[in-house]
Amino acid sequence: MRPTEWDDCCNAVRVEMERCVRNSVTPISRSEDFNHGFAEGTGTYVAFPSGHTAVLTNEHVARRVRHDMHLSHLPVPGENYELLPEFRVWEAPRDFAACFIPHDRLASNRIVISSDVLDQLCNPEPQELLYWYGFPGSMALRHDPISEQNTRYSWFNELHVNGLSIVSQQVPEWPDELPDAYLQDHHIAVHYPPQAQAVPGGPMVHLPNPKGMSGSLLWDTKFVSCLQRGISWNPDLARVCGVIWATWPNPEVVIATKVQFLHQFIAEVDILPTV
Repeated sequence: MRPTEWDDCCNAVRVEMERCVRNSVTPISRSEDFNHGFAEGTGTYVAFPSGHTAVLTNEHVARRVRHDMHLSHLPVPGENYELLPEFRVWEAPRDFAACFIPHDRLASNRIVISSDVLDQLCNPEPQELLYWYGFPGSMALRHDPISEQNTRYSWFNELHVNGLSIVSQQVPEWPDELPDAYLQDHHIAVHYPPQAQAVPGGPMVHLPNPKGMSGSLLWDTKFVSCLQRGISWNPDLARVCGVIWATWPNPEVVIATKVQFLHQFIAEVDILPTV
């Protein structure tokens, strides 16, 4: 396959995955009062095996509740954020959080993904295309620090946070430069550079600081797997292989917790009564 053909394939996968995933993902905002909010993280609406509808994100996003702050989600895009109830959490190195919400509060075009789309193990093919959709919480670029000036916030108005659709690949070898907090048996490292092409053959564009995309589901698209087997690909074949929870500047990666630990987390918290 020529480089231009590969670029076209990557773009087609990104477009199709965004079409299927975008309406299941919500920005999560934090606030100390009801007058303004700050972009904080990303959540996904997931139907747990018991039938509960949950917002799934990271523990370090949900931790804000413990600090006398409010967390909210956006059940109806373009309308008001709504407060989230208390989360059940698993702390790092797994870093999961979930809370149950009333399903009837979601817009009709919202998609609640089934737990059936969770892979049993995080085991993508070498050079497989991995995908996530999340909400960067600032206007900072990839290596810029987050500051009060570049954080996205709202005063007496809707908080506008644009979603970002990313196709990337797992780094070939586990980076030795990563700190001990990141564990190869728990986590997967995915390339996240400072620049990338927005469209095939187009110019390189700057990517944002990934803070705010914490909690995004990482999808194994299965595109390369299908290519190797001579199978026609479609986005319904994609499976969740992890949950993004951290970033590192050198090497330029995001870190996701593997999906097998997410199964354990869901089995524990799904026994709780609905809100």
